[in-house]
Amino acid sequence: MSNLGYYRLLTRRVLPIPPPAPIVYATIDPSSAATNPLWALSSGNLVATSTSGGARANATVSLGAVKRCWEMKVTSNGSGDLVTLGINNSGPGFTGFFPGQDANSYGFASDGSIQNSSGGAAYGTGFSVGDILLFAYDGIANTIQLYVNGVASGSTYTIPSGTYYPCFGRGSNPGTGTVTCNFGPTISGVPASSGNPPSGFTIGVY
Repeated sequence: MSNLGYYRLLTRRVLPIPPPAPIVYATIDPSSAATNPLWALSSGNLVATSTSGGARANATVSLGAVKRCWEMKVTSNGSGDLVTLGINNSGPGFTGFFPGQDANSYGFASDGSIQNSSGGAAYGTGFSVGDILLFAYDGIANTIQLYVNGVASGSTYTIPSGTYYPCFGRGSNPGTGTVTCNFGPTISGVPASSGNPPSGFTIGVY
């Protein structure tokens, strides 16, 4: 190589590597929350409040062949059963008042059952107002598992392959119900979790 060629090689401009695009985490989808009766959204669309039964909503982002986890918490509830929380495979506007009322969704109920097609099956420990629920979704093995306050409520539950949205809803029970969602980038660090996700899972819905 000539001296001129070597000089050109040394002075060749190196283009900077662009930074990675920021991760945009899910919120509660306003269009799905605007059912009648509706969920009123606040706190950046991460808190939903309903003053009557028959309300449902899901996240803005769906999950496919990934392993992700997120948290939800029922912070207030009317009379009757607590809000049911889970996943749905039918996108925004899923059928039914709560996950598990139709065939395309799965909902964890406060009595420790898992709901699907309007029927319940025993799953694990139940939950109460104020408990932090962590959902470990495995779209590769097609399973979901619930943790209550950092402790596994039950074992992994097999679901059909598909694209799922985190979701929640309530039946006809009256009174005010409030759900707080945490779709990332961190989890709460409740006892037994220390802020760490289950092994092999990534925190966040994105």
